[in-house]
Amino acid sequence: PGTCTCTTRGRGGGSRSVPARPAGRSACTSAASRPTTTATSATPAPTSPSMSSSGSYLRYLDYEVRYVRNFTDIDDKIIARANQLGEDPFSLSKRYSDDFLSDMAHLQCLPPSVEPRVSDHIDQIVTMIKQIIDNGCAYVVSGDVYFSVDNFPEYGKLSGRKLDDNRAGERVAVDDRKKNPADFALWKAAKDGEPWWDSPWGPGRPGWHIECSAMSAQYLGNSFDIHGGGEDLIFPHHENEIAQSRAACCDSSINYWVHNGFVNVNGH
Repeated sequence: PGTCTCTTRGRGGGSRSVPARPAGRSACTSAASRPTTTATSATPAPTSPSMSSSGSYLRYLDYEVRYVRNFTDIDDKIIARANQLGEDPFSLSKRYSDDFLSDMAHLQCLPPSVEPRVSDHIDQIVTMIKQIIDNGCAYVVSGDVYFSVDNFPEYGKLSGRKLDDNRAGERVAVDDRKKNPADFALWKAAKDGEPWWDSPWGPGRPGWHIECSAMSAQYLGNSFDIHGGGEDLIFPHHENEIAQSRAACCDSSINYWVHNGFVNVNGH
């Protein structure tokens, strides 16, 4: 294979170019953080061309690329949007994901090797949550399961945030049942009118972050080369992904994080 460089982000927010060294001489594995299927593809679209260009170049250098792009077809935002429209959440997700795939095809983006959906991987998600609990990094409260950031000393390494600076993410309300306000949901107890699945902690559904960790492990293994997404996902999403994956498997690692910026039009 040839050589290439990868721009990495430091703790202070700066970046630098370093030689990219995939884990295998002939293989490069990558994951792109998934579109949440609640709107048109305007928001997540920059990630796919970015990962597509990276994958195409690595293939040009004779690397074998396994590219995974997963879809979130159930979460808080999808449920809220579906209720607003009076539509079934899975019908809404299917409609928007079809539109997204059509847009990516028109942009001639590299198609993924596999494109899993959250709703098809509940068993893998439950298994990973059980591993995290068994390893002492999560706790159960009335059918909900929370990740304990205090029990994961490396928390904040990717984003450069100190634990004292972390607060509950903007997608979730503050919950006084948490041991630390920065603790985040791995599993949410079922609520009336919401989709749910059985689990050892009672009926419910996955939290926002655990979905990506479980599907990445399923299709790329515990460690892989490149993980990409929008810069808005550095914290809390990607920070939480690292914590979950390493809490479930201490050998889990990602060689390079690639974050794209946004295309702004008329101030938006």
